[in-house]
Amino acid sequence: MIGTDNGIYELSEKRLDKICCDGMSIYDLKSYENKLYICSSNKGLARLGSEGYSDILKGSCWRLITTDKGLVASLDGPRLYLVAGDHAELLADYRDYAKKHGWWFPHGPSHITDFA
Repeated sequence: MIGTDNGIYELSEKRLDKICCDGMSIYDLKSYENKLYICSSNKGLARLGSEGYSDILKGSCWRLITTDKGLVASLDGPRLYLVAGDHAELLADYRDYAKKHGWWFPHGPSHITDFA
């Protein structure tokens, strides 16, 4: 799968087919528990599975990572959420910390861009 600034494409040996999400600026994709989770800077966190597409969280979503706790999504603020199916539980909220320390990003509110 390939995430672009206008949706998701599936790459096969000879073709590139759009499978989802016109108008979504995709920042990250993660296959987890047989579903495709989508981080979009303009639409938030969403899930694509056999039952179709569903929104999970509004806001700007920047990164998805699999941890020993499960799938974690980074949204603007910065805030981290534990994702389970169509629901997300807030794990950490760093908005006050970011404000106190003057975090600034050219592409939207403060956010966590990657994990190591």
